[in-house]
Amino acid sequence: MPRITSKGQITIPQDIRNKFGFLPGMEVDVIAEGNKALIVKSRRENRFIKWLGRGKRTGKTEVDQIVDQIRGRSDSIRVPVDCWPSIRAREWFC
Repeated sequence: MPRITSKGQITIPQDIRNKFGFLPGMEVDVIAEGNKALIVKSRRENRFIKWLGRGKRTGKTEVDQIVDQIRGRSDSIRVPVDCWPSIRAREWFC
């Protein structure tokens, strides 16, 4: 049976953490309801963070194209894989 430490911490049993998807570092809210204390996932947490990086880009977006036009870039510029731009981006170091 879990106990509350002198710092007010409690260990949630592994089977309950797994069942409700509680992960290390996840923020939770403690809600007082009658004579019960409920631990729920924080609503402040970004629910879309798990989807970050999962989408695939099919090509340049309109914003990317506008930025390239402003910076004077075109699709005809080919950059070797093992190169990086100079400070002023007028030449490439390989």
